[in-house]
Amino acid sequence: MVEIHDNFLDVYYIDYLLEGVDSPDIAWKYHHNVSIPTPGHYDEGWKFGFSHVIFDANAGINFQDTERGNVWLPAIIKMETQFNLMKGSLMRSRLDMTVRAPKNVLHTPHTDQNFPHYTFILYMNDSDGETIIYNETNRDGPLTIKETIEPKKNRLIFFDGDLVHTGHSPCKTRNRILLNTNFFK
Repeated sequence: MVEIHDNFLDVYYIDYLLEGVDSPDIAWKYHHNVSIPTPGHYDEGWKFGFSHVIFDANAGINFQDTERGNVWLPAIIKMETQFNLMKGSLMRSRLDMTVRAPKNVLHTPHTDQNFPHYTFILYMNDSDGETIIYNETNRDGPLTIKETIEPKKNRLIFFDGDLVHTGHSPCKTRNRILLNTNFFK
């Protein structure tokens, strides 16, 4: 199951959100590998990226604890209601940003959680660096592509979080910013 919804949020609202995340006022956390946690400080090449956590139930991070966190509530509530998810099933929501690389780099295939969940990806800006969703739920074997999705501002992808997925760093645009959100099944 992969659903793609263009123009998910009102134009004024997505522009307002983008203005906040694509500014020097937001605190981004650096990751050697933006897809999966990697111990140590070794070179992951162009797989690095940045994140900004908006909500994380396991870490005790609430919307009020993060910079401008409350501005994201309407988007989260729309995801929850439009896709008939259980109220209060949000587990994590974070912004991810990768920056222009000299070539189109495929990041590490992964799942966001180790248990059944739903995943939403909301692209904050137009960019290159497609998202790949695979048919498989285990990243250890060979992977076959189920869907390739172009990043487009205000495009939402909803899919079974058990599916392995990944993205590319952009090589034509300066950055690729998205909101990655997970809900319990």
